[in-house]
Amino acid sequence: MDVLPTREVNRKKLGMGALLEARQVMEKAASMEEAIELLKDYQRGVSWAFLVGDGNGNGAVIECTAERFIVRRDTSVYPEQLEEEETVVTVANHAIAPEISAIMIDKSPLRFEETDRRYAELTYEVLQAHGQIDEVKARELINILSPGPESWFYGEDLAQPVQVSVTIMDLTNKRLWSLYGRYDHTWVSFDFSNRI
Repeated sequence: MDVLPTREVNRKKLGMGALLEARQVMEKAASMEEAIELLKDYQRGVSWAFLVGDGNGNGAVIECTAERFIVRRDTSVYPEQLEEEETVVTVANHAIAPEISAIMIDKSPLRFEETDRRYAELTYEVLQAHGQIDEVKARELINILSPGPESWFYGEDLAQPVQVSVTIMDLTNKRLWSLYGRYDHTWVSFDFSNRI
């Protein structure tokens, strides 16, 4: 999940927060459709993008504000959408659904170019690796902006802090990997196959 900076907020009814929403979805939803319904029912005061999926290969991006709830599925087609494969859906903090994109706060050319570039680069790399994404490739894909010799976003310093965390979930095999602390720290992994 990531914030979508839009004008559509409700400061008087903030809801329980995206982290708690995500936790409840993970605890209660047995399918992607159940996850979507749970997220749809939550009250929220700010805008978010949620990436949801299940172990059956289903995936969707939810772009939502205090008033709107748009589900962008792997089969959806939007004018600004770059995903060309029906089984691919990607997200950055850049709204694709026209109803949400139109109310983004910061449409200054530099800021909008930055979010658009992140979405475009990630989508391009995912499409290039389509059908061949394992744990190693997933780490490479999710780290396209991370510090290193090729990074235009964070520079080269690997000792800098990770902004929140970087997490990969393999919903089919029920495993996750997460990086937090600093970029030069070791990834941690968790196998939840015999826990659910």
